[in-house]
Amino acid sequence: MRSVGADQVGISLRRCSSGKEPLMTLSDGKRQMTSFLDSLATVATHGTAFNRASIEAMQRSSRLWAAGLQDIGQRCVGAAQNRTERFQATAKALSSAKSVRETLAIQAAHLGTEVEQSVKQATDLQEAALQVVQRASAPLIDHLTASSTAAAARHFQG
Repeated sequence: MRSVGADQVGISLRRCSSGKEPLMTLSDGKRQMTSFLDSLATVATHGTAFNRASIEAMQRSSRLWAAGLQDIGQRCVGAAQNRTERFQATAKALSSAKSVRETLAIQAAHLGTEVEQSVKQATDLQEAALQVVQRASAPLIDHLTASSTAAAARHFQG
């Protein structure tokens, strides 16, 4: 194998064994390395932007989640207060009952009201929880949709 000049140095410092031109010249190698580094910088820039947007979406989602849980907690406290008031009213009515039949009627009415209210509150809380999940997941879904759309655009563009 024969040595080549510095202007022809590339990946190989020697000519191919067949005596043909070098596999790559220095300028070709430099051009490819520059192109590779530019691509790497672009990927790093997009990756950093994606990570920053991911963190921001997670923060928005967390705030919405916390606010939703606070609302559900307040609803539960309100339901407990209402239940306590109903129990107090029932206890007062039972204390003034004149007969066993009246006592049973008061208890039956109270039980019916409690079952009805429990079903209503469970339904309300279920709907509220679903709304919290939908609201809290929206920033994450929006971020992933925008990111995948941008990635697809970059992929098909280049």
